[in-house]
Amino acid sequence: LTSKKLWNSILTDPMTAPTFATLFAENLSETAKTISGGLLVLKDKPSLWKDTKLAVTRATKELSRYLGNLHPYVDETLELEETLRNGLQEMSSQEFERVLHPIFEEDELTLILAGAVLGFLAGLIQQGLASGA
Repeated sequence: LTSKKLWNSILTDPMTAPTFATLFAENLSETAKTISGGLLVLKDKPSLWKDTKLAVTRATKELSRYLGNLHPYVDETLELEETLRNGLQEMSSQEFERVLHPIFEEDELTLILAGAVLGFLAGLIQQGLASGA
């Protein structure tokens, strides 16, 4: 796990990108409200809120270009790799299996079929070697 991968997921993953965009827009709105002393409430004005969301979409698309210099700092400061490694090492076998199972569950049928085909081929080769055919 690295800062680059984390930010890529936040900005492009269909599960996280909308949430990030919403948080970004809400924080931008709160910042505008604070700076203007409460005079500018973007959410209360539909046209401004629409423009805010458009600006957030544009900014999010460009954000990855400007994060490159930040990644080494984030990696070092958050110690993502070390934290993840320590967390995984402290897990019991059952906990580790619960982490991995959802990942493989989506491709479970493919894995079973691939295993069956490979097993069948290995059996054919073994039979051929044993019978000399």
